[in-house]
This record gives sequence, C-alpha cells and structure tokens, in this order.
Amino acid sequence: MVLIDILQEVRARIAQHGAALQRNEMLTRYTLIDPVLRALGWDTEDPEIVIPEYNTGSGRPDYVLRWNNKEYIALEAKAWRGNLPGARSTGFSYCWHNRIPFYLISDGDTWELYDMTVPVS
Repeated sequence: MVLIDILQEVRARIAQHGAALQRNEMLTRYTLIDPVLRALGWDTEDPEIVIPEYNTGSGRPDYVLRWNNKEYIALEAKAWRGNLPGARSTGFSYCWHNRIPFYLISDGDTWELYDMTVPVS
C-alpha cells in the first residue's frame, strides 16, 4: 500500500474508533502510528531499527528509529487528541542529551517533526 492509502485508513479508524483511541495510547500506536511508520519504510518488526520504549538514560521515548546503526528519530506517541504540546520539552531533552537528530510527536492524526540539529534563535 502507498502512504496515501494508509493515511485514508488511519482517518477511517479515527472516525470509527475515536473514543477508544482517545483513551488508549497503546491502541493509538498499534492502529494509527505503526501503519504510518511502515508505510514510510520503517520496519516496525525489526527491533534493531524500531525500538519501542528505548531507554535513553534521560527518559524513555515511545520509539527510537535507527538508521545506519544510529539513533535517528525519537518518537513520542500520545493517545489520539492527546497533549502533544506537553510532550515537546520531554522529547527535546531525550534528543539533546543523546544527540538524536530528530524528534517526532504524534497522536496518529497530527505529526510534529523537529530537527534538533538546527539551533533555536
């Protein structure tokens, strides 16, 4: 399947199961976030590439995505319509302390990607 098809499926799941997704982060991860990661080429079944609950020493992002044998993206998942702004500073800390170049926050519907290599002015 191509990305647009997966995104349409995700939207249909939100419409059908929104109440349950709003109460359950793990359900959101399983039904909304993981399919999008797979459509983007991340092998969610390979624990050397997609590592759930990765211990950074400064916290545990819900996922760390590895590329070229290096931590590349820290991903914080929230239940659908969860508090994405509240996850920003925590995730920024994961990345700064561990030199992870990108930080991603998602509730399966909204996706925020931050390039941690760009200085904030």
